[in-house]
Amino acid sequence: MKKTKFYKGQALISLLIFSVIAIAIAAVSMTIVMNSRQKTYLSQEVLNVENAALSGLELGLMAIIRNPSYIGESLSVNGSDVSIQVTDTQSHKNIYVTAAAGNATFKIEAQVKFENNRLIILSKKAVY
Repeated sequence: MKKTKFYKGQALISLLIFSVIAIAIAAVSMTIVMNSRQKTYLSQEVLNVENAALSGLELGLMAIIRNPSYIGESLSVNGSDVSIQVTDTQSHKNIYVTAAAGNATFKIEAQVKFENNRLIILSKKAVY
């Protein structure tokens, strides 16, 4: 059997190599965690804006019931800027709601009509 020779400083070099590898792995892990955190924050922001737009649509519907000549307004809902616009055609009304906060924007379009003193929602969709 051959004896393995050990050189002075071999343990120090091995320790340095393992330390560099561990630091690289830690840096990559931190980058992944930060990116994941940003995506989670953006997802929460989009959900908040979507809920604000739906609230704006409900406010618009209630305003049309109270005042059939309602044309819209701009307001703030839970920190989101919400714009409600109502256009009138002969057969129905179009409601356009836009909510925005930060980098997120959400738009909803609905069509409603009055029939026998009832407000009927013909369609509701998100506009992309």
